Amino acid sequence: MRCDGKICQCNLGYHEVQEICMYNYGMTCSKSIDCNSPAFNCSNSQCTCNYGYTFEDNKCQSKFGHPCDNENDCNSPTMICKKTCTCNSTTHIEDNGICKGKLGQVCTGYDCASPFAECNKDSTCMCKDTYKRDGEHCKARVNSPCTVEEGCSAKHSTCKNSVCICDSGYKFNEKQYTCSGCSVSASLLVASLALGLKFVL
Repeated sequence: MRCDGKICQCNLGYHEVQEICMYNYGMTCSKSIDCNSPAFNCSNSQCTCNYGYTFEDNKCQSKFGHPCDNENDCNSPTMICKKTCTCNSTTHIEDNGICKGKLGQVCTGYDCASPFAECNKDSTCMCKDTYKRDGEHCKARVNSPCTVEEGCSAKHSTCKNSVCICDSGYKFNEKQYTCSGCSVSASLLVASLALGLKFVL
């Protein structure tokens, strides 16, 4: 300890817990009780985080599925605390221990649920420029990468081999990124009507 303005304080690198100066993360220790948090353990003579915790914001914070007392104990702002750190199911989707944001929800980087959404400058999940929002999906325009789950934005287009293409009988309009023209069934109908008219005449 040191005396600072006639007040006893812990030395730099130590943390006061119940009037005892305890070792901080990375400091030399002989046993886990020497370290300043139950989230720490003494490993290889150093205070380090227990399994299921990660060192962030100067403390060991819980990963997904591990114990917590409040949201501040969790290692991501996208988590909530329900005795363990978990996702808020109304705003986020769990994917391999990561709470990925639905469209319009908070994000911290590459943690948006849709593969075609991105975390914008306001830390919000939004569809990328060439994709159109439809509910919780980012639909791809023609000739863009897609998934069957997300789908395509243009009418008469389908996701095949991970790319949106125009359906059979429709042509790609490069200027508008749409699929235009008569479908095969419509063409057959016109041909049938023309044939019937020929017999009438």
